Parts: sequence; C-alpha cells; structure tokens
Amino acid sequence: MQKKFIIAGGLVLVSITIALFVYVFFVQKAGEPLSSTQEGVFATSDQADTVQSPSGTDTQSAEVNLAQDTPSTSALTETTGVQGTETQAPRSHYTQLSTTPVAGMTFIGTSTVRYSEKGTGTLVDVNLLTQETTTLTTNLSNIISATFNTNGSRVIFKLHDTLTTRFFVGVVAKNAEGINDLRGSFLPQDTEDAIFVGDTNIRYLLATAAGGEVHTYESSTKKDSIEGTLPFSQASLISSGKDTYILSRPSASQLGTLFRYTPEGITPLLPSARGLTAFVAPYSESLYSTGYFDRELSTTVLKGDTQSYLAQIMNTDTCTATQASVYCARPIVFETAEYPDRWYRGEERHEDFIWWLNEESNTLHPISSPVKETGQSFDILAMQGNKDVDNLLLLINKNNGTLWLYTQ
Repeated sequence: MQKKFIIAGGLVLVSITIALFVYVFFVQKAGEPLSSTQEGVFATSDQADTVQSPSGTDTQSAEVNLAQDTPSTSALTETTGVQGTETQAPRSHYTQLSTTPVAGMTFIGTSTVRYSEKGTGTLVDVNLLTQETTTLTTNLSNIISATFNTNGSRVIFKLHDTLTTRFFVGVVAKNAEGINDLRGSFLPQDTEDAIFVGDTNIRYLLATAAGGEVHTYESSTKKDSIEGTLPFSQASLISSGKDTYILSRPSASQLGTLFRYTPEGITPLLPSARGLTAFVAPYSESLYSTGYFDRELSTTVLKGDTQSYLAQIMNTDTCTATQASVYCARPIVFETAEYPDRWYRGEERHEDFIWWLNEESNTLHPISSPVKETGQSFDILAMQGNKDVDNLLLLINKNNGTLWLYTQ
C-alpha cells in the first residue's frame, strides 16, 4: 500500500537529493577542546564569548560555528518581488519522517529509510527521493524497540507487556504475490538481550538457573545452538560486526563491567564502574565507555591495547558511527547526577545538540542544534548513521518518539 508522504518544507527534498548524490562532508571543527575539568561549556553564537560555568566561574571560551549558522548554497531561490533580484531560500537540515512514535530505524541504501512504529511494529519504508511510503503491517503488539540488520531485511523486535519481555526475530521477504511479508518466530522466554552478528545470524543471551547461556540463531533455518555460558545474565550484548562485548546493565548505584566475549569465555576490559554504558565504532573497533571511574563521571577510549580519555563526557547510549565518523547527542551542559538513571526514568530532560568526535584529539564538537532549526524541543533517544554516506543521520526525539532525518 502506498501513499504520499508529506515532508515539511518543499525545499528540503532538493537538499536531501543533493546530499545523497554529492556526498558533502560537512564537519566543522569548533574552537579549542575543553579539558576534562571544564566539562560541557561552549559558546553557542557565531562569535567566541566567555561563558559562565555552573559554579559561576569563567571557563575556557570556544567558538562554535554550528552547521545551520553557516550560509549554505541552495539549489532553489526565492523571488523577492524585485525584478532580477533573488535571495537564498531558507534551508533546514532536518526532515520529519514520522508523526507517530518509532521503535527503531535503519537506512536501506542511501535513498530509503525503514522504520518500525512503536506498539504495532508496522514497518514503514520512506523513499526520500519520491516522497512515497510503503507499509507492512504485523500482528504483533507492545513493541518497545526494533533493531535491524545492516541491509534492513531482518529485524529483532523487543516486546513488553505487564508480565514479561519477549524477543521476536523477523525476516522481510517477498511472498508468492511479489509483496513484502514479515515472517519469523519468538526467541525462548527468559531471553535477556539479542543482537545481529552479520546480516543473518543472531546472538542472544538466555537467563538460566546457573547464570546465562549465549546462543547463536539463524532465523531462516531456525538453527539454534549454545555457544557459551556465563556466570550472570543481567547484561546487554554489543556487536561491532566483528567482535561481541557484554556489558552489565547500567545503574548509578551498582557496579558494571565491560567484557570482551568469545565462545571460550569473557575478559574484563576496564575496572568496574557505576553507571557504566558503552558504544563501539565498527570501522575502527574503538570502544567508548562512560561511567563513574574513580568517583568521577568520565569517558574512556579503548583502541586495541591503548587506553585514553575523552576531554568531555560522551553519552554513549546516543552515539552512532557512519563510514568514517562518530556522532553523539548530548546537551551543552551535561547533568552528571545519577547517570544514566535519571534520564531513563524521565526525571532529567536534555536539550540536545549533535556532536562530531575528533578522534585525533579525543574531543567532541557540537555541529548542529535541532531545536534551533525545528523549533521543537529535542531530547534525542537514539541515532543511526548511514554506513555508506558520512553526512546522513536518523534520530528519534525522546519527547514524542518521532523520527527525523539530519543531512548537511
């Protein structure tokens, strides 16, 4: 079933098309990096200003040239009414792709976005060039998250009702009539987490009386096998595509540990820390972990056997990697009390910027303010980068669950 998909602002489509085919790499480096003791303080105008830290003392100033503050060339112009005179039409870097809450999303190539609606799991394909959408309904309900493989052909749904949490593994394929259909099955009860390893295989963690079992599962053949055992099960799986990591569930009041996983066993990579979260950049195999190390919230970088620190705090739960870059969402001033519990409980709201990570200097640089361009409050829940194009990002606004496209 197809219907017209209205994209706010007629000029946006042309801008997206330009971005898709020209591949503009847009990062602007913003001033001098802040030290770890001057966390979260940046000027937000086109000129460098001295700003006050939360304690009221002067801190290092930094010039922040946000993307939307920089004049950009548009393919379309707007007539002013004076013959022969044209002005640049205003351009937004953000396009709203859904009006309903979204559970998860991915790119299919560079011109199609596939997302799953929260609750029903309905799959929606948005063609960014033709403005058309195609929907695929499911008979599922209570879906709270959706994780896609790299080409969008398979999905892991996480469902939660008042009694239990379940995982459904589905495959999108054409049926005998040539129409896309979703087929799949549920993982066993007591599954704690599930991730894709490659395009077809799934690795999942199953709670047992003795701790946990790590299984591999292929949804087309439904082949399931036990790969290894763990002394615990309350954990999350993280995949880089090449390696798998296991992270104890984050809590500001409990110690968590990041492990490297192989079928032969697990190896701790860092000292245990409270409030521990982690993110891996597949192209570089760099691991970023944020937690209360030595009683202070900070972000550690692991690349091979080398350990270093970011100059600022990275909200690793809202980071994504494209073909060669890491982007994160976080506010200018980062609240560190009870990280990350207060944010997940909804007691703490962020007004997020999009940040680019300079991996040479281990510094984050703000490149765009969603609220400034859209006029909406943006607390970013999740981001997804395009694996082929560096300047295309998908993001979910936690405030209302809607999906947005960012392109430079």
